[in-house]
Amino acid sequence: MRDYARIGLFALRGGVLPDGRRVLPGDWMAQSTARSPANPGYGYLWWLGDNGAYGALGIYGQAIWISPADSVVIVTHSVWPRATGHEFSAHRSALFTALTAAVRRNGPG
Repeated sequence: MRDYARIGLFALRGGVLPDGRRVLPGDWMAQSTARSPANPGYGYLWWLGDNGAYGALGIYGQAIWISPADSVVIVTHSVWPRATGHEFSAHRSALFTALTAAVRRNGPG
């Protein structure tokens, strides 16, 4: 989970490492999280949410969810009984919404 969180922080920082070195071109994260004409809920391998949030969502519940507006990265490892499903996805989405709202209300930490 720690490595997934590092990927999320890297994306949140726009492709800049903790030491300040830029690894990705300056506009790459903005381009990769722009809505695709073919699927407005999808970018360059990122699933897109509301208010600029986006995430890498895997099967069986693995996820890296990033909300740049709130400076939030949420990582989940799960063992869903099926690879995917509306009910599981809805619960995961509700978790992301609740945690992000809590940070917005109370601040980080």
